Amino acid sequence: TIANEEDFDVLNSMESNIMFAEEDGSLGDEGFEWITVPLAISDATNPDFWKPYMNTLSKYSDVDEDCGFHIHISKSVFPEDKRTELIGKLIIFYQYVIKRTELNIHVNGRRYGYSECNPRSEIADALFNKTNKLVGPLEKSDIEEMVSQIIDDSTCERYCNINITNSKTIEFRLPAGSIDSNTISNYCRYYYLMVHYIIDTPWEKCMSKDEFVNYLLSNSEDNQNFKDLINR
Repeated sequence: TIANEEDFDVLNSMESNIMFAEEDGSLGDEGFEWITVPLAISDATNPDFWKPYMNTLSKYSDVDEDCGFHIHISKSVFPEDKRTELIGKLIIFYQYVIKRTELNIHVNGRRYGYSECNPRSEIADALFNKTNKLVGPLEKSDIEEMVSQIIDDSTCERYCNINITNSKTIEFRLPAGSIDSNTISNYCRYYYLMVHYIIDTPWEKCMSKDEFVNYLLSNSEDNQNFKDLINR
C-alpha cells in the first residue's frame, strides 16, 4: 500500500497478531507491504476475516497500479512422491490454459504482472509440444525429466507470475494490490482451488479452462460472491 510518513507511523504502530508492515522500496518512498503469518484457508477465504484489517488500512493508505498482492501456498499440499510432477503440471496449466484468459485477468485485476521469459518457459514449451498438447494419458517416463527441469531452481527466476524458487512455498504474484476484503478473499480462494484442481484432476482432463471453471464453481457453493466473479 501507499501512505505518507505520518499515516505510515500510525499503521506501523497498529497492533495485530496476524500481520506486520515492512517498507517496500519498489513502491517509492511512501510504499510498504503487509505480510501475514500463515493463515488457515477458512480465514484466508473469508471476507469477514479481512474486514477489520482492511477497514483500518483504508483509512490511512491506498493502492495504485504498482501495488501487488502475493499469495504463498505451502508445497506440502502436494503429495511428496508426486510433488515435482504436480508443480510442473501447475506451471504448464497456468502458462498455456489460464494465463491470458479473461477469467484470469478479471480475477487478478490486471493482465500483466511479471515476465515469464526464462529457461523454465522454454522447457515447458518442449514438454507441451512433446505430449501432443497434453491430450490423453501421459506416461511418467515421458515427462519426468523435463518437469524436473521446470522446477529446477537454477533455471527459475523469482520475479515471475508463479515463483517456485522458495524452498517451502509456491508464490502467486500476479494479483493487483487491494485493500478490499472481498477481493482479497477471492484471490486466496482462486489460487487455493487452482492448486487443488491440479492435484485432483488427471492430466488428460486438466488442461481445460471449462473443467477448471466447473471445479471452481463446484467447490464454492458457500460463496456466492466468488461464484458471481467466476461467472462474469
